[in-house]
Amino acid sequence: MMNPRDHANRRRRGLVAAALVVALIVVVMMLGVLLRSTLLQRVDAVGAERSMQAEALADAGAERACARLVASSEYTGEVWELSAEALGRREGALVTIRVERVEGRPDRRSIFVQADYPRPAERRARRSKTLLVEIPRIRPSNSGDAR
Repeated sequence: MMNPRDHANRRRRGLVAAALVVALIVVVMMLGVLLRSTLLQRVDAVGAERSMQAEALADAGAERACARLVASSEYTGEVWELSAEALGRREGALVTIRVERVEGRPDRRSIFVQADYPRPAERRARRSKTLLVEIPRIRPSNSGDAR
């Protein structure tokens, strides 16, 4: 026959074990929520970094187009591929520059720049920029010396 005291001890141990299991489940669930939150923050941070890099590349593409137009008013654009090494990053980028004449304004050009970073399409950030610029008139200099 079972002693009432043994019965009470067993019951107490059973309740303690059940409470420990519930507490363990709660702790595991909390850790899961924290892990998920941390992973989502990392994804957001990586996305923000890519977005900022794409924005900087679009700016650089616009500056490149302006410099090329100063050198030659016939510049129509290019596809500028940047390697990971050139960027100092793990992945490369692609900057597409398109330059078009503005109707009725031979001294103006419309510049469209699209920057994709990184290069693989499934993970990229894309930024675009459109500018309207005036080409400076460059006058030929005199090659002879007048004295």
